[in-house]
Amino acid sequence: MKNIMKCPRCQSESTHKNGKSRAGKQKYKCTECGYNYEDGVTPRVAGPKVKSTFISMGELRRRHDVDYKVEEALKNLKKDEFIEKDELIKRIGLRPGYPRLSATIDAHKEYFGKADSKIYWGHPEDIELLKDEGTLS
Repeated sequence: MKNIMKCPRCQSESTHKNGKSRAGKQKYKCTECGYNYEDGVTPRVAGPKVKSTFISMGELRRRHDVDYKVEEALKNLKKDEFIEKDELIKRIGLRPGYPRLSATIDAHKEYFGKADSKIYWGHPEDIELLKDEGTLS
């Protein structure tokens, strides 16, 4: 038999009995918001939990756009700081081999240079200076 007790948090009538408390009071659980409460006990939290059903375009990009993630990581490289590709991938927060990751990183030629068969990533001004000096190619 369905209980007609309303949830004190969200006012839903979709609740069910959920055992008894140590004091012998009936416990209930709301199937809408998941709130547990006892018969006759005032809830500590006022108002329903509000769940967001959308995310912003910026948040979507931060989560899923490889180009956006790569550009953000490269923009955050500090002057006089050089790292190798594995470290750059760690900073981007994606696993090596992620689709399009390597190609997207390699497309930003202004951020990297090669020295003794090793490729280093750094601030574009530093990379350009070291290429002009002949330290990087």
